[in-house]
Amino acid sequence: MKTPFLSLTTGGILSILLGLIFLAISSHRSGKNDEFLKHGLLREGRVVSQEERPDSSKFILRLITNVSPKVTGADMQIIPVEVKETDFKELTVGSLRKLILIPGDPPRARLAGSTTRRNHRFGYVLSSFCICLGILLLWLEWRHHHLAPRPFVKAHVPKDRKEAAKLPALALLSDIMEKQALRNPILYQGPFEFSYSSEKTVIELKDGTNVRISQYRPITQLPQVLADKDLLHVLRSAQSDWELVDTITTGQLALSHLLKEKHASSADQFFINGAYLGLLHRDETENGQWHAFVRGIWKITPLSRTFAKLTSGDPRLARQAAFEILNHSDLSLIATLAPGLPEIRNALKRTPRTGKIADDRRFITRAADIIHSLAKGNCYCPVYAKSSDPAHIAIKKGKFTLSAGKKGDKKTEVTCTHCQKKYLLHEHAGSYVPYYVWDEKKEPHSTTPEGHSPTSTA
Repeated sequence: MKTPFLSLTTGGILSILLGLIFLAISSHRSGKNDEFLKHGLLREGRVVSQEERPDSSKFILRLITNVSPKVTGADMQIIPVEVKETDFKELTVGSLRKLILIPGDPPRARLAGSTTRRNHRFGYVLSSFCICLGILLLWLEWRHHHLAPRPFVKAHVPKDRKEAAKLPALALLSDIMEKQALRNPILYQGPFEFSYSSEKTVIELKDGTNVRISQYRPITQLPQVLADKDLLHVLRSAQSDWELVDTITTGQLALSHLLKEKHASSADQFFINGAYLGLLHRDETENGQWHAFVRGIWKITPLSRTFAKLTSGDPRLARQAAFEILNHSDLSLIATLAPGLPEIRNALKRTPRTGKIADDRRFITRAADIIHSLAKGNCYCPVYAKSSDPAHIAIKKGKFTLSAGKKGDKKTEVTCTHCQKKYLLHEHAGSYVPYYVWDEKKEPHSTTPEGHSPTSTA
């Protein structure tokens, strides 16, 4: 039975959300007005230009004034001030007017006459009413739900849902890139003739941490450091007026569309600092102003960068990522790459099968097989057992231990450090180098199913 959308619960939740919105708006306006009254500086500015915005019904005056917080200091800047229509018509270019100014980067200002103490009592009353109404509706729904008689119905759970509940949950690749909230994305906004030292190089996040901007790189290099799904996630969630239709389902296609339609250009850059990736825009606007701002900052994990290398199509980068996976100690984390296996396999098809790169292909294939095996709940050792490679590298990396024999023997015995399975390795003469046959050693009275690891995890 489907729950109707228009119910007491829905109405109560919407009413509480509406009340919280009214409360936030009233608190923000009251705090912003009090900030001008308590910390504002009285200055006098001269009008240098006027701008009327018909699309947004805003009237902007640009005044030149002293923005220095010190009485004896002087720092003349042109700052925009939003005014009413009457003030816009009265104040002509060249006229003087008193301002209430709050220094900062950039500074904020209001006309002295428009900055008076305002009463936001109505907003607080309205928000309180909505919140109380929402609580009342939720209480009525709770009362009706608990007092109404309930017929006994045996719930039917589909078989496929029961089987799916037993499988381990896998994270989506887009879940490992989280966009961070910024306090102020503006790096610089002002005249074109400026010193680069005036542009901010540190972005403050809302959680109180800072991210330093360094090593600007063109946006065309993003596919080299991001997986395709993460690239699409970044381009869609960036602060911009980019129009990416729903038919664009890949990051490569989205980036090509932005560059072709000239929505993105050399003015768009990105940087990577530690675990953070940032997208920024730095260009000159039409009115002779230089504008630099951050489109967004995302937290990128090493696992996401490893996946980007695997799907890059570059054998050198893919081999590096394969070794990272083969030598990684957290097996449950490696298993979360399973949803991207089709992309890894497709990128592997573009890798040459012969020549020097064929050796790279072998390690990439093994990394993909290990991801698949771990995602199925199995151990990684059956993947090694299907190969013809020696075990000394895997022993050195802690995947196996040498339990019988020594290095150089024709027959050795190794034990998997994860599931404790034992394998007998037989060396055979090959055309150029020897090859090895892995045979699982059957333990008497062993009850562990073949290909599965015990319940303990690494």
